[in-house]
Amino acid sequence: MCNYLNLSLMNMSSIAKSDKFSILVILRREYLDITNNFCAAKLIEYFRHWTKWKLKNHRTPWVYQPLKKIYADLMGEHSLHVIRSAIALLEEMGIIDKQKNPGNKQDRTWQYKLNFEVLNHLLELGRGKTEPSTFNAEQYHRSNPKASKK
Repeated sequence: MCNYLNLSLMNMSSIAKSDKFSILVILRREYLDITNNFCAAKLIEYFRHWTKWKLKNHRTPWVYQPLKKIYADLMGEHSLHVIRSAIALLEEMGIIDKQKNPGNKQDRTWQYKLNFEVLNHLLELGRGKTEPSTFNAEQYHRSNPKASKK
């Protein structure tokens, strides 16, 4: 028993020391409330994370991510079509801006910039709600059966 416990503790400490961490997809209720779209809500947090990293390491708010990389980072939970639609929704809402690489006209990968002013404004409006959201995962999957298919 003691050897098993020591082995378990050694394994836990080696995991904690590892420099590699798995992908984490975060769904925040407040983002779901403002978008009514599971994929779009996850993408807001996704772009927020990458924007923070880009500003710290490259001093630019523009996030360069191929669609297939976004798909992989979301662990294949949403199809490319659903991701494209969610990005279009975020763009329509003014939460993100899109541009092609201004330094390379042949590069067809989009760059994304999170518009924190619009996002914060929408979050403030959402805080003023008097009733909780009635939108839930079961309703989403019933109305979008292909949303989690490749």
